[in-house]
Amino acid sequence: MAPALAVLLGVLAAPALLGFALERAAGRPVFRSLGLCTAAACVAPVRACWSGGHGMGAALALVTDTRVVAAAWGAGAAGWVLAELCPLGVRLALEVTTQARIVRLRARRAQLAKAWGMEA
Repeated sequence: MAPALAVLLGVLAAPALLGFALERAAGRPVFRSLGLCTAAACVAPVRACWSGGHGMGAALALVTDTRVVAAAWGAGAAGWVLAELCPLGVRLALEVTTQARIVRLRARRAQLAKAWGMEA
């Protein structure tokens, strides 16, 4: 139907396709992040291909442009890093807030014990 577009998207979305093939986690969170970032980076080259006559020549010109491929693959890498680091960041933030709450609650418990004359 559109071999030029298939070639272009096949090369640009190679990291996302690889992520789809390799990930086995429920819900495929890494693939979703990687795929969305890669898809966002593929919009401009696809538009350029379509405005360039959407032929195989236009697609091959874009595929052989290292900046276009590097941008798409770099966006996929950024999506992968986000998918790997965001859970760690959330876990760290929750740990910090939990520790702060523990300190506040212990201080409040000590105040109440002193006010009520109950020593621990």
